[in-house]
Amino acid sequence: MVLFAAREAGPDGSLDQMRTICHVIRNRVQAQWYQDYLAAVEGSWTRRRMDDLAEKQAPLQLNDRRLATLAKEIEGIIYGQTDDEIAKLCGRQDKEHGPLLYWCWIDRPSTPWFEQNIVRKPEEHRQRAQVGNNMYLYE
Repeated sequence: MVLFAAREAGPDGSLDQMRTICHVIRNRVQAQWYQDYLAAVEGSWTRRRMDDLAEKQAPLQLNDRRLATLAKEIEGIIYGQTDDEIAKLCGRQDKEHGPLLYWCWIDRPSTPWFEQNIVRKPEEHRQRAQVGNNMYLYE
């Protein structure tokens, strides 16, 4: 999941954006979209906004501090034991708000599926948060 989040965020993605992706994947497993985290990561390619295979293959620097930090934190994210602002943002649910289940990058191209099923249905998938300058989160 760490590698997926890093590739999805891209070389300029922040640690908070990588954390957010991991929390959204956790939400998808909790919502029973997938049986486990491996299936959730593998299935996430079909529910993403971008349709650029080059982004998936972006080279990673294994000595990147963001990767090392996220690798230390991933167990806490999976088991819901983190208590930072990103965890609170992604885990907040009540009568008016469902879980955050989608992310998108406003500065990258969209897939037709994401446009039709998420962006054009605000009554079903409200944009509820923003992380950094270019990452939006939807219910």
